[in-house]
Amino acid sequence: MVAGQYSENHQPKYRCKTARESGPLGCAGGHVLVRLVEAHVLEHVEALAEQVETVNERLGPLTAHRTTLKAEEDALARQVVRTDEALTRLAVQDAEHPLPPAVYTKARQELVDRAADLERSLADVQRESRRAVPHAGQAAVELLAGWERWPVTVRREALRGLVHCVLVSAGTPARFRIVEPSEIRPGL
Repeated sequence: MVAGQYSENHQPKYRCKTARESGPLGCAGGHVLVRLVEAHVLEHVEALAEQVETVNERLGPLTAHRTTLKAEEDALARQVVRTDEALTRLAVQDAEHPLPPAVYTKARQELVDRAADLERSLADVQRESRRAVPHAGQAAVELLAGWERWPVTVRREALRGLVHCVLVSAGTPARFRIVEPSEIRPGL
């Protein structure tokens, strides 16, 4: 669906993209008010947020693990930067005061190997961090806390982990169905 201000009253509404591109022959669906879709999505997010209290004990270790991974990721990223800076300093030092070739080659190779090890470790931690996804309820709590002040682009990104799509059926009243990411099978 695409957003716009359709019809005489120019209220923000969603409209089927196919209907916009192909006209009524492509899709007979009409418009639905943005506030109605948002209200339905917010109800869904609120329901997810209510789950936090029931699973909070299980979230404790996961939250601690995510915090540890984030700290490790930050530390490794700093070490990668410092190693790159050391490589640059070595090259400048060699340019200003040439080192014996064997000394320069050995020092450079040690730094290159260290950088490669750090990059591998950083990639491993980042992979693990992506697997340690917060519970949907916790993500919903954070989304609700920032909903009013976050721009649409940030809201949309935060919703991606909670809502795959919103199916809207035309009619009066319009019917909505939230499709969660867990409902989507790979390859579909």
